[in-house]
Amino acid sequence: MPKPSVPHSSPTARDQALAWFVRLNSGDATAEERVAFRHWQAADPSHQAEFEKLAAMWGRLEAVEDPRRVSRRRALKTGASAIGAAAILGAGYRAGVWDWLTGGITTDIGEIRTVTLADSSQAELDADTALSVNFSDGERRIALQRGRALFKVAADPGRPFSVIARNGVTTALGTQFVVHCANDGVVVTALEHAVTVRLDGSADDAQATLGAGMQIAYDSKSLGSMKPAGQTEVAWRSGKLIFEDESLISVISDLNRYRAGRIVLFGDGLGALRVSGIFNVRDPGGVLDAIALTLPVTMTSITPYLVVIRPA
Repeated sequence: MPKPSVPHSSPTARDQALAWFVRLNSGDATAEERVAFRHWQAADPSHQAEFEKLAAMWGRLEAVEDPRRVSRRRALKTGASAIGAAAILGAGYRAGVWDWLTGGITTDIGEIRTVTLADSSQAELDADTALSVNFSDGERRIALQRGRALFKVAADPGRPFSVIARNGVTTALGTQFVVHCANDGVVVTALEHAVTVRLDGSADDAQATLGAGMQIAYDSKSLGSMKPAGQTEVAWRSGKLIFEDESLISVISDLNRYRAGRIVLFGDGLGALRVSGIFNVRDPGGVLDAIALTLPVTMTSITPYLVVIRPA
């Protein structure tokens, strides 16, 4: 009986499952191949388990239209049913629907744009970024829900300008800074003058003041050490992505903000692999090529919009 091609001479159950999945979803699988697939499923419990993992992953991706591409008209038309679906389908969908229904400021996949706020401050949003604005007589507060933004703050001594990102608050003491909600934490970079960064909920309410050209990162537990900023958090404004010994999972998270579809990791330990390089944001495929050449991984395009990265 015919079998799908597999990438190794001694393929693992995961490799075989992926090969079968690609073949069965190609539209070209024959009746004989489908019989062979059922025999393969029955031959070992691990075969069925690996195939179900792939099917579940694909189902989650296929079942939900990317909320960042849904029109405002459609979001409002669907109304309560959209909110109900969001509750079932997960955080990514909830964020997208909530962006539309609350009137937040967003950018699409691959889109970079600058908006002028009510106080004449400017927010330059990186791709796939969402934030909301809450200005009052006594303060100016921005909530950065995802992505990355550069803020140019208009002077107003009576109303502090703060950006809330996850469990931290960055307050401007000058004019320009960047806040990035990364995969494994939040990165704050002071470009001009200074900012304070306060981590809420820590044992000592950790706080740091950054001067121009300095950077700090924090996660849910701790505030990191300050270091010189370099270009990693501003290169996107010039059409570049710079990674300096970044984890693969963080790199993929950034690439997914610039590339239509999804890139997913499928295998234990892949996310911890390290990546360094300078890449063009308009050529995310070039980043994938570099990853394939330099890391012990194999890439499979199941569709033009779904790339699976797994161990070589």
